[in-house]
Amino acid sequence: MPSNPSQPITEVAADRLVRRLEARYVILLAAVAIALLLDQALVQPGLASLNSYAPAINLAGRQRMLSQRIAKSALALSLEQSAVARQGIWAELRDSLNLWTAAHDALFHGESNSQISQLDAAEDIARLEIRFQTIHRAAESLLQESEPTDSSLVFPAAAQVALAEIQANEGEFLRSMDRIVGLLESASDSAVKRLRFISLAISTGILLSLLAIGNWVLRPATRAIRVQVDDLEQRIAARTVELAATNASLLHEIHDREAAELRSQQLSAQLAHAGRVSMLSHLSTGLAHELNQPLAAIVNYAEACRVLGTKPEFDRETLQKHLHEVHSSAMLASQIVRRMRDFTRPQAAEQVPCELHPLIREVAALMRIELERAEVCLSLHLAADEPLIQADPIQIQQVLVNLIHNAAQALQAVDSALRRIDIRTQSLGNQLQITVADTGPGLKESLKSTIFDPFVTSKTEGMGLGLFICRCIVEQHHGQIHAESTTFGTILRVTLPLGARDELESAASADHLYR
Repeated sequence: MPSNPSQPITEVAADRLVRRLEARYVILLAAVAIALLLDQALVQPGLASLNSYAPAINLAGRQRMLSQRIAKSALALSLEQSAVARQGIWAELRDSLNLWTAAHDALFHGESNSQISQLDAAEDIARLEIRFQTIHRAAESLLQESEPTDSSLVFPAAAQVALAEIQANEGEFLRSMDRIVGLLESASDSAVKRLRFISLAISTGILLSLLAIGNWVLRPATRAIRVQVDDLEQRIAARTVELAATNASLLHEIHDREAAELRSQQLSAQLAHAGRVSMLSHLSTGLAHELNQPLAAIVNYAEACRVLGTKPEFDRETLQKHLHEVHSSAMLASQIVRRMRDFTRPQAAEQVPCELHPLIREVAALMRIELERAEVCLSLHLAADEPLIQADPIQIQQVLVNLIHNAAQALQAVDSALRRIDIRTQSLGNQLQITVADTGPGLKESLKSTIFDPFVTSKTEGMGLGLFICRCIVEQHHGQIHAESTTFGTILRVTLPLGARDELESAASADHLYR
């Protein structure tokens, strides 16, 4: 034990204490086991031996009673004058003699003889045996000589001699038997006292061993446990304070991190908006050409309507047809303007359930003029099903526009007959993969590992932010993007998680660009 019980126990001291308490416990437990073995070896056999004293004493008492009955029956037989009564007394004497002989044999030759043989009464036993034999012979003679008949009621002289011999030896027999009974009772009392002393000693030893276990094993162990529990409680309290401080610090860090992530998202949205505005400058020529077509149609049909209006008679059906064409061309121009406005409009990223294939088709329509001017053939190979994704439609379209624009620029280095871009979609388990493949010269070896890093570009006029913005948008949508260079060109793969159609409240609109 440590010098100061209130001080926590070190690991080495605790190990020594445990070994010492184990040794004490084993020693005291061995003492209890030895006491139990002594009880089995001394007390239990003594109790079994003690149980045999009672039968011996009972048999001795029975001997005394039967000897007295024999003497009384013999005397009554000599005095009785009735033949019928004499026959009953004679039969009683015969039964008493048989019982007396059987009891004597059981006492001195049966199980009880083991107790009598241990007595210091050899002389008394010898005298008792002489008296027994004498009385037994006399009783047998008396029974023979005095066997009653209907013709004779006279008690024979030989029977009188046998009766006298019984009476002369019966008193000495009783005194010898009394001394033997007394010795048996004394031996029984001594054995009881001896067993009681041994049992008391064993019980005292067991009790002292249990008290020693409590004082030398349980009390030190309890005290050590109490000290360790107190120390553990103090450590828990101190650790709780530390954890509370750490938790407060983590909450502060979480708040700062959430604020930083929010700021990062805002900056990412601003960067994506800047990218869309920058992309619009590349599409401006094609968009102007696309706007000129519906505007020119509006002018032509309006002029035709004016000419028809100057005539006194005109075809009303032709006028309605021209007005319908004016309306359709105006709606087409409005649609183109809205498409440009929505594509370049700054907005907070909001992921909603949407269908992917209409997004791809609208991007293809938006890029059509630029691709035709660059002499690039765009092919769509869309999956048969209509996959749903949880995404911001404008940002997903921005990724597709950037990938198609980069592919179109890369294809300028090859012959116009070989300029081709293929867009494919396929479901991979719970994910959707979009593949944009071109037939250009492929990636430079130096750009394969850094193509998605910021400010990395192979174009002299580029800023190196297009693919970086694409990677940021895809990762915000819990997806992945990577590039491969093959002998047939460059392949960019975008993987996005699929949405569950049964969780949508309504089907996605076909015109995703105007959300």
